[in-house]
Amino acid sequence: MSDSLPLVLEQINALLAASADAAPTADERSAAEAIARALAVSA
Repeated sequence: MSDSLPLVLEQINALLAASADAAPTADERSAAEAIARALAVSA
């Protein structure tokens, strides 16, 4: 199970990056980017 964690985090990061690109407001983009950075640090 833990072997798949890096792949899951990578997929989450990709989704967050896509949602940051599609976010209509700067606040939403900033939030998605902050979450992506936090996950990248924890990976």
